Amino acid sequence: PLSLPSAPSAEGREGSPAMSLRIFDLDPTLRPCEGQIWDRVKGYRYWKGELEKNEGGMEKFAEGYRIFGFNRVDKGYVYREWLPNAKQAFLIGEFNKWENTTPLKPEGFGRWAVQLPDKADGSTLLPHKSQLKVRIESNDGQWFERVPAWTKLAWQDAGTMLFNGVFWEPPAAERYVFRHARPPKPESLKIYEAHVGMGSCE
Repeated sequence: PLSLPSAPSAEGREGSPAMSLRIFDLDPTLRPCEGQIWDRVKGYRYWKGELEKNEGGMEKFAEGYRIFGFNRVDKGYVYREWLPNAKQAFLIGEFNKWENTTPLKPEGFGRWAVQLPDKADGSTLLPHKSQLKVRIESNDGQWFERVPAWTKLAWQDAGTMLFNGVFWEPPAAERYVFRHARPPKPESLKIYEAHVGMGSCE
């Protein structure tokens, strides 16, 4: 587990603008929770710095769909998943009879990937609408089957009631084409809703 520095002490916060939060002046009833709030502030600052250092910033990290899941490359697709606790992983599905014949290779930093070259006739290795999952062996020897985190679609099996991911890459003639221009980017951030806590005393 990640270990972060402890919250700044009262002495460290007093008289230091960089280590103060106006929210405590606006709502003094939050003072008893000051330590927990500072833990969250520091956690945010830490991960913001990590994303800027390792991923090119928060905005680029938010475009993970360009890296993970199924992405088109020259003459095929690459499938990539973030599996930091995996010992080995396989892409399974209807295309390979749900067998461990398509292994993912570790790329470092918890990333695993497999190249899926097109067939000789130019068609994709995975047919459009074919169902699939990723089968994982964790470092403690347990096996799991999961719907790929970046799948575009998941269908529920009527027999097992479990979900499978779906390789959704329709032919060009069947793809939706936007008819209107994208609206202009707003000048300020618009927050639709925020969940602070989940309705419990904790």
